[in-house]
Amino acid sequence: MIGYSPVAPGASSTCGTTPSVDMIAINFSSAATPVQGTKPTQALVTTGIHGWSRNPIYLGMFLIYGGIGIVVRSPWILILLLLLAITMRYGVVAREEAYLERRFGDAYRDYKARVRRWL
Repeated sequence: MIGYSPVAPGASSTCGTTPSVDMIAINFSSAATPVQGTKPTQALVTTGIHGWSRNPIYLGMFLIYGGIGIVVRSPWILILLLLLAITMRYGVVAREEAYLERRFGDAYRDYKARVRRWL
């Protein structure tokens, strides 16, 4: 899992995302739980970058997408970013959080109380 990057080769280095992606992959592999959302979560990861944000992967995606919109001066990208953020928050994150609460109970509720969703 180390070295895995969900973005095109070269783009991650340009954007500076490789260290963050590697750090997330290391945290997940150390906890013996998959990064992929399609596989069952084996452990609750609350250290490293997940000690600052409950959704650092989505946050990074939003920052990159927003940065591209600013660099190319495209209001459409920024408008679509807002729609994407709303869809992710209510269509993906809400379901993930409900699943994690069912799976980990009080441990996840304590984590939610300590760590913000985004920043």
